[in-house]
Amino acid sequence: MELIDPVKIYIAPTNSRAQMICRLLQTSGIEAFAGEDTSAVAGWWGGTIPGIFDAGVFVSRSDAERAAAIISQQENSEAERSKAEGLDIKSTCEECGKTSDFPEVQRGTVQTCPHCGALIDIGEMELPGDTEEEIENE
Repeated sequence: MELIDPVKIYIAPTNSRAQMICRLLQTSGIEAFAGEDTSAVAGWWGGTIPGIFDAGVFVSRSDAERAAAIISQQENSEAERSKAEGLDIKSTCEECGKTSDFPEVQRGTVQTCPHCGALIDIGEMELPGDTEEEIENE
């Protein structure tokens, strides 16, 4: 089936997340298409760059409202599961120095600091033995 008057309903942080959301919508009876970003411009060693990386999920305009509700429900379920399991990730902004909590599902992505708007790498944390002083003493 072909999408009629397609609209981008979701911008995914990764190609695999776009495919997962696409399958979720298809399972719910909504025709969906996941576009993949294969450009080298959007990627770097820390993951993908928001605003440049663009793996979108498209649906027909007539299905957009229903699709948005399904995606929202999925993201709320994932956030609740992360909170219930205590899987929030604390990340400290290098710009303003403030710490913020992010859901586990955002590990490995780059997000915007809710305090100052700078970009934060989510999930990068120092482990014991990773500080420069400890490495030099080994």
